[in-house]
Amino acid sequence: MIRVILAASIALVTLGLAYRESYLGNASNVIARQQEENVKLLFDSGSNTDRQKAALAARQNLAIIRKQLRISPEAIDLYMLAAVNYRVLERPDDAIDMYTTALKYDRRPEIYLQLGNSEFERGNHDAALRAILPALKFNPLYIEAVTSASLRTTLSSPPYLQQWQRREPPSP
Repeated sequence: MIRVILAASIALVTLGLAYRESYLGNASNVIARQQEENVKLLFDSGSNTDRQKAALAARQNLAIIRKQLRISPEAIDLYMLAAVNYRVLERPDDAIDMYTTALKYDRRPEIYLQLGNSEFERGNHDAALRAILPALKFNPLYIEAVTSASLRTTLSSPPYLQQWQRREPPSP
């Protein structure tokens, strides 16, 4: 399970990297790079020692992120980075709070996607479906980033599929 979360986290960090480089300060960029390295380390080995190192790094990152949020409370990527760190710490409720706060500033599809993944981790399947659908309407390829196979199966079956699948124009 942690490998799936971490794979999604790598995707999330990668999606936001260009935006982060152009908008946020240097401290945020350092956090993002450090977290991406920690996530890759965990993804590659997954040992208990690496999990402990990642948890320590996540707690350190969160301390820095909290300081940065006091300076730039509208910095969406900081909320997303905080959420990824909370997910590494297996604290989906805190991650959900961060994604929900980020949605107050912008309605980016990757926020909905990760909010849905976190809702699923918390065990709230209905909320997960409601959160992920807007992301899939924006980009159906996000279905591959849904961390739960059972949730992907549900989203790929009627009536959900009809809500997000792009329709091709009829052939002449």
